[in-house]
Amino acid sequence: MTEIIEIGTISSRGQIAIPADMRRNLDLKEGEKVIFILNGDRLIIKKVSLRSKMWEEIKMPLKETQKKPRKLSSKEIVATLNKHKDEIARFGVVKIGLFGSFAKGKQNEKSDVDILVELDNSSFDNYMGLKLFLERLFKRKVDLVVKKNLKPAFAHVRKEVIYA
Repeated sequence: MTEIIEIGTISSRGQIAIPADMRRNLDLKEGEKVIFILNGDRLIIKKVSLRSKMWEEIKMPLKETQKKPRKLSSKEIVATLNKHKDEIARFGVVKIGLFGSFAKGKQNEKSDVDILVELDNSSFDNYMGLKLFLERLFKRKVDLVVKKNLKPAFAHVRKEVIYA
């Protein structure tokens, strides 16, 4: 994939003008839908097919994720992952597990759910669809980490994972 770096502009109404080369590269036509994902200080823009699994997850009611976070334990999270294995598998999941504060029993009301996942097809749609599905399921922010992308500095994560 070729890296294209361009400068776009934002209008006074907050509209973003995507440079022509980028529109051509993404095969974006006037009126087509895109999704904006803010990841730290990076803004990711992805063309969205209204028929994709990810789009089905996105258009689910957002009210579910805006409710007060559920009180959860590691056992409840792993049991929930097992209960929803068939739904989770549709995102190409080979293996899924819990790590972080919930796995250590050190979570608090504001803790996110840290999930380590192995995907047979680590496409953007599968990753984002799974992340959104899990956030709705647990009514909490989910930090979804793909095992093959785990940096050596985080090798300890592999030792603390509780697999479903």
